[in-house]
Amino acid sequence: MDAAKASCICLTENRVDFLKKAINCFNAQTYSTRELLIVYPENDYNTANFLTDNKVENIRSLILPTGNQLSLGEKRNYAINNCKGDYICNWDDDDWYHQDRLNVQINSILLSHKPVSLLAYMFRSFQNITI
Repeated sequence: MDAAKASCICLTENRVDFLKKAINCFNAQTYSTRELLIVYPENDYNTANFLTDNKVENIRSLILPTGNQLSLGEKRNYAINNCKGDYICNWDDDDWYHQDRLNVQINSILLSHKPVSLLAYMFRSFQNITI
């Protein structure tokens, strides 16, 4: 049986330096069955050019039409509706993520049979909370 797929959604806008870091953290993950969905507005040419020049197999992009004044929640919902994974993970472009983040969270969900997992980073170890 295949492992559950994690879809990580990353909303960004004209922050290519942050996005590079987020992609590096995503690529370093030890959990292999994953995708990163990068969501950005259609008038964000810096992000569009960066993603065109740096295509990676398990990274996709989703363009938000300009003119839509969507809230952060509406943007996330738009992204979630376009994910291919079994589980959704928020992947902020301005945060650092430990290489085992997805492994810890997805396996915690699968072992606990709970629908949600939250992580809190404490010094050099994870504290995992399942709900």
